[in-house]
Amino acid sequence: MQKSSDSSRLIRRLIFFVLVMGVNLSHAYQPGFRADTIFLKPGDYIIFEDSSFYAQSDTFLILPDDLDYVSSTDHHNQARHIYDSISGWAENKPWLNNLVNLMLVKDSKTNEASKNKMRGVEQIREHEGKIINQIKIVKTDVFGQRINDTIYLKTSAVNNLLNSSHVNTRDIVIRNNLLFKSGDKFNPSVIIDNERILRALPFIDDARIVTIPVSETEVDILIITKDVYSLGAALDFNRLNSGIIRLYDLNFLGIGHRIQANILFDYNEEANWGYGGSYSSENLFGTFIKTKLSYLNAFETETFSFSAKHNFITPEIKYSYGFVQRLSYTQAEFDTAVSPYPLRYYYQDYWFGRSFQISKNRNRIIFSGRYTSNRIYERPEIQNREYHQLQSYSLYLASLAFSKENYYRMNLIYNYGRTEDIPHGTLFNLTAGYESNEFFNSFYSGLEVSHGNILPNKAYLYFKLGFGGFYNEHEFDRGIFQVQSHYFSRLMKLKRFQIRQFINFDYTNGIRRFADEFIGIGGPDGIRGLRSDSLTGTQRLVLNLETVAFSPYYLYGFRFTFYTFLDLGFIGASTDAILNREMYSGFGIGVRIRNENLAFRTFQIRLGYYPILPATYTARFIEVSGETYYRPEIFTTNRPSIIDFH
Repeated sequence: MQKSSDSSRLIRRLIFFVLVMGVNLSHAYQPGFRADTIFLKPGDYIIFEDSSFYAQSDTFLILPDDLDYVSSTDHHNQARHIYDSISGWAENKPWLNNLVNLMLVKDSKTNEASKNKMRGVEQIREHEGKIINQIKIVKTDVFGQRINDTIYLKTSAVNNLLNSSHVNTRDIVIRNNLLFKSGDKFNPSVIIDNERILRALPFIDDARIVTIPVSETEVDILIITKDVYSLGAALDFNRLNSGIIRLYDLNFLGIGHRIQANILFDYNEEANWGYGGSYSSENLFGTFIKTKLSYLNAFETETFSFSAKHNFITPEIKYSYGFVQRLSYTQAEFDTAVSPYPLRYYYQDYWFGRSFQISKNRNRIIFSGRYTSNRIYERPEIQNREYHQLQSYSLYLASLAFSKENYYRMNLIYNYGRTEDIPHGTLFNLTAGYESNEFFNSFYSGLEVSHGNILPNKAYLYFKLGFGGFYNEHEFDRGIFQVQSHYFSRLMKLKRFQIRQFINFDYTNGIRRFADEFIGIGGPDGIRGLRSDSLTGTQRLVLNLETVAFSPYYLYGFRFTFYTFLDLGFIGASTDAILNREMYSGFGIGVRIRNENLAFRTFQIRLGYYPILPATYTARFIEVSGETYYRPEIFTTNRPSIIDFH
């Protein structure tokens, strides 16, 4: 009788959910209404949005055709869902999933814009305090449906071949990235945080954590992950005749480690080629410690480095700590040297932080300290106000920060369909320190304030203000004043295209910087496609406008976005009236191409026009290049730092 009562109660909840959406059985007979009929056997599941239903007896449901759901059943011959092997999930074996058709196909019936919904704690609050019974892991194929897709797509032999060449992330790796275990009490905040942590892993394309009630006091946790095809390559040009080739595996043997080989070339050097590599782990032995070991031997320079860090990945994490060790030796040419010279140095960096929650909404106070040592053993003669990186010094920093940070789950912002966790909140960070330098001793102070918020219309606005510098012999030295803002609009529809508008603003002023320190307005953060040694200074004002149209089509698994851009920039000395300087600009159109299943960078083709050009310049009117993922600014601090002048 208890099971019958539970089943009836769950059915009533599902029917109530459908009614709230304005759908009832009578609508099935109204013109223009389309519905799916679902038959669930005992033990079958259906998951829609962030809710789930578990059938304990034979159940017949009618759901609207536009409802985004997945089911453990093969209830009709036209669709097959990613959960058709849930009955065997405990075996921890990957199964064949629906595979994306390599030919040109439309998106699934799920409207991308409808996915721009915040998955909040309140949606799973009803299970708070229940005991977590079993934790089950389901892994979809790399080249297959997205986690939220429900449409059936034909199997491709090429996709089968690519899937067979990929090693799925091992279950132990996923479990090591969990903040909970069987027997723990269900905490909604932890579940939401953990879903974000899984998605942030470079070898995971998307992840969902679904709560399935199995009794009045227990829940099962279903973890659904989709890997990125981990093998990748990249070619980056510094100039026409120099650059670097990268070959990498983001998920070596499925254990979540990255292995990378680098081949460097520069035909301006006597030795044209060099090599290097790195090995890194996102989570060493389940400790949430990131480690990286790297080596470089190129163009008369040899560098070895090792780093490890543990960050405040959630408000509940109490400690942040880490270190960087770098040993380098070079005989490369130096600006002040007529001939090559030797340079040997040893760089060390250590930090530790402690976080204290001060409210139920997870606001935090963070105390942290940092020690940096730069020891120079060989170098040419330099002056006291140049080449700070070649000076021997010890730097001591301490910071006090207030952090308020949450995340909003969206998509079609900086990526092409995968779930994106957009941080919003507030950060106040006050930093003070002391530098003991071979030439002088200085005190440092700096203040950074940032705030970002999701606007009522689902647009996003971010603002940051920073001011800091050193005090040396009663003078303000190596200072910086910076104002930055980022905005993107809500997702708008134009027929089958999804449109967003992006606006970025940056004003930076360097105060009494060293002779070799300057910033520019060329490159991806300024006037894209335009570079010149004369477009540099210590004061910069840049405005970037971009309109992006996300295409609804795939071609051989690749997604296309089309964009237009307008970049405006001013550059000058720190004492200049910046708006009185020459205004440089660039505008044009472009297309970005990416397959979210692959680890390759976004490939873009851009056509630009520049009305005013400096005396010496490099302008790429037509540019073919790679583009990395953009990651929004977060509202926490893991270690004290000096405000960068770049």
